[in-house]
Amino acid sequence: MREIRIEFKLTKHEKKALDMICKSSNSSISDYIRHRLFYDNEDFADFDEKFVSPITDKHNLLTITSLYKMSYLLGVLIKTQDLDVKEVTENALEYARSERKKYGYKIVKLDGQS
Repeated sequence: MREIRIEFKLTKHEKKALDMICKSSNSSISDYIRHRLFYDNEDFADFDEKFVSPITDKHNLLTITSLYKMSYLLGVLIKTQDLDVKEVTENALEYARSERKKYGYKIVKLDGQS
């Protein structure tokens, strides 16, 4: 197999951030960039559609649409069922945190702690 090397320049801050991302995902820099470029890149997945969001990511457009839809539905349910908004909100947040954890989503602090 022929190997091609591509070099690019980063600032020290960008390199440090890239190292932290790769460390947290247990991947090498090459593997991380390859995966982001060829598997997580909507430019390769949807040639007949364009997704517009503040940072041009397809998943952000879908996420914000889902969030507003759920927010609207929850508002209607709370009003029609006379539910305690604080209790429903706390339960919803707890549920959301447990579900995102199942799929490997987490919040990583800048000092490297999860």
